[in-house]
Amino acid sequence: MILPLSFQVLDRITGAWSVLQTDWGVKYLKEPFVDPFGFWFLISIGLWLVIAVSVVSLIKFIKAQSIGIIQFKSKIDEPLNMKAFEKFLSNRKLLDEDLDLYTGGQSSNEKYWKITWVEPTAWRWLGAAPTVEMTVDKTNKYVVKYNLKYNKNHGALSCHGLNDEYMLLLREEGVIPMIPVPRRPRPSDQIEVKFEKTEEVELDMDTPLKSLAFIEREKTDEEVDPFLASIKGTNSLDNALNQ
Repeated sequence: MILPLSFQVLDRITGAWSVLQTDWGVKYLKEPFVDPFGFWFLISIGLWLVIAVSVVSLIKFIKAQSIGIIQFKSKIDEPLNMKAFEKFLSNRKLLDEDLDLYTGGQSSNEKYWKITWVEPTAWRWLGAAPTVEMTVDKTNKYVVKYNLKYNKNHGALSCHGLNDEYMLLLREEGVIPMIPVPRRPRPSDQIEVKFEKTEEVELDMDTPLKSLAFIEREKTDEEVDPFLASIKGTNSLDNALNQ
């Protein structure tokens, strides 16, 4: 990729120029640079090396910037002090802003405000300041979640250290309470009660009593003790009874 790109750029610089056909082009370009044997070739090779090294250096720089980025995502759902939050944002320049409106009725409209900014440079970051993306529930005044991006190549904070410092910053500025307050669960939907038909079984009270005689009958030997019934009529039974 680098070699073809370098040759393409070189062709735009040292390729065939129409100005070489003009009088001043012949005098100031063609005769001193192109006509001498091998001189224009050396110029082309030198420019090609400069372009190739520049492209490689640019790719390495971009790769180094993309490696070592810490991202910490946290969903906290803590109460938000809107006045303190507005004062907190007054010292920061918003890079992106997005508002989502969820309509569920006259009293259940919810506004989710997602904003992005870069924190001001401070000693607490131990290097480059992080980029913050925060989502706020403006209707219920809650901080829903936030996403921190931190370049570890230009800072010394760890992933959890970054989150601890940012949570401490929010509490010091009064944006969220000093003591974590869990968000109240939203009321569930109304319970739906279902009534099912109960099956009724009618007993025939006119049944003759003889058909119920099995209730009062005496149990047989097999029903009382199957083992004794199996040895009935044998000496083993007599020995068992005598014991």
